[in-house]
Amino acid sequence: EILHALYDGGGGAGLEDYWRALSASKVGAGLFIWDFADEATARTDLGGKLDAHSTYAPDGIVGPHFEKEGSYYTLRDVWSPVQIEPPVLNDEFAGALTVRNRYDFTTLAQCRFTWKLVQFGASEAKTLAEGVAIAPAVAPHADGKLPLALPANWREADAFAVTAIGPDGSELWTSTWPTAAGTQRQAAALASRGGAAARVVTSPAGA
Repeated sequence: EILHALYDGGGGAGLEDYWRALSASKVGAGLFIWDFADEATARTDLGGKLDAHSTYAPDGIVGPHFEKEGSYYTLRDVWSPVQIEPPVLNDEFAGALTVRNRYDFTTLAQCRFTWKLVQFGASEAKTLAEGVAIAPAVAPHADGKLPLALPANWREADAFAVTAIGPDGSELWTSTWPTAAGTQRQAAALASRGGAAARVVTSPAGA
């Protein structure tokens, strides 16, 4: 039982570190998070409003009204059975992603992958291109390559997104990464407005 504590900021806080350590252990058997929803007090002086007092009450995976919070999405990301190593999207990118199959009995050939190139405008995002990638036959608990047929102008995009879809047709997770050119354009735009340069931080795919 983990992550049941005051001030932890949610059931997903620190989960990736726990999961990586457990996955690397030869005697790691599993874990469960306590608890499901943020604990809150019904305030009679506020008409029955549920008051979790920010992060001072024990935090769960969803909010006191069972609304989706950051921890909900953290669990979907960290515990996705398909993990994709964050790529470096510069001129040396060869168009293939490293994928990790964390299923116990399912090959990645039973999954589907879609991709999308996005360009950010002043008020909305525009899809430059999108497509479907051929799922590689990566065995359970093995790593492999996911080849992508990206258009020649993919560097014009600001971000690149890949969605993994499970054998049952449900979306497992969508990973999104900035392109090198997009990061440079964003930094230049911020500098022109007198803002600090953006710094992109990526973490390795979940173990």
